Amino acid sequence: MYPAEAIANHISGTVRVWFVIGADGAVHNPHAVKDEGFSGDPYLVKAAEDTVRQWQYQPLTMDGKPVDVDFHADVVFAFKN
Repeated sequence: MYPAEAIANHISGTVRVWFVIGADGAVHNPHAVKDEGFSGDPYLVKAAEDTVRQWQYQPLTMDGKPVDVDFHADVVFAFKN
């Protein structure tokens, strides 16, 4: 969800979030990457991490057993015209 504070201040950008998809399919330890080309704005970072934390996945399996996997997603915050 686009944070109201970011909208009010006309802040947009992309936040890259790294996380683990657990053997249970849940997202664990989401954290934003502060790197060139990605937003480090605290409003957007918190919103991106909170959003990713809610996602659910079908777990990856190896030899028929679910396993953890490192993953990342880019969360884009852009104004609609």
